[in-house]
Amino acid sequence: MSSPAIPDVRRVLLAINTLEDRSDALEVAAEFAALLKTELSVLLVDDINLLRLAELPFAREMDRTSGALRPLDTARLTGTLESNAAKLRLRLDEESRRHRVTVSTRVVQGHFVAMARESAEAQDILVLSQSGQPYLTRVRVRAPGLAREPIWTYYDGSAGARRGLSLAMVLTGGTDRETVILSDRNFDNKSIQSEVARLTGDREWVGGCRVLATTDRAGIEDTLRSRGCAVLILPRELEEGDTEAGALGLIGGPRILA
Repeated sequence: MSSPAIPDVRRVLLAINTLEDRSDALEVAAEFAALLKTELSVLLVDDINLLRLAELPFAREMDRTSGALRPLDTARLTGTLESNAAKLRLRLDEESRRHRVTVSTRVVQGHFVAMARESAEAQDILVLSQSGQPYLTRVRVRAPGLAREPIWTYYDGSAGARRGLSLAMVLTGGTDRETVILSDRNFDNKSIQSEVARLTGDREWVGGCRVLATTDRAGIEDTLRSRGCAVLILPRELEEGDTEAGALGLIGGPRILA
């Protein structure tokens, strides 16, 4: 199999919602930056909607210990966000040393996905820590890093989808890692594999990919249960709501917008 060409990438941009503990996204982004030989820029996003909600007099939150409702306190929420950001920076330091990548961080307030998209430039690879709906059928815990679970990529014929295929080749080429290609187009396995082989120029790599239709919910859930998902690569052209629609919403874990 030929060595995959590394796409022209300026940096890997990782956006993290500071309310979430998404160590899987950190691992994926750092390893990806190392593979692409580029810097890792991290955007820590404080959810502005939640901060505004905390300012309302009727806002309540549930105490995790007692289950009792209590006022949503702005100072306590701000402290939680700052504490989470500090923990994330420590994890980033660990990942940067482990993968030998340069890391920069910036804290912003805003809507998570909107801030991530606004901050990403054309030659950036955008990694989102936000997962899709937790799929209840998944039965095994995600293995750490990219080395064990397959890379999923969504193909719809767009420029972003073609870029996503190139990225999937970089992540899996020359290894025993599997790529799962999701397509919403009318196809059979041979026709989609032929189209992807034409685009990538590597029939051997394509022959090792698993191809699933987005309409094959049973097949998607079975593959998630048996193999898992390290990361889902999506075309950046998809609208925000479309990244969680239908079969794509079944797939948890980090997302890459190519």
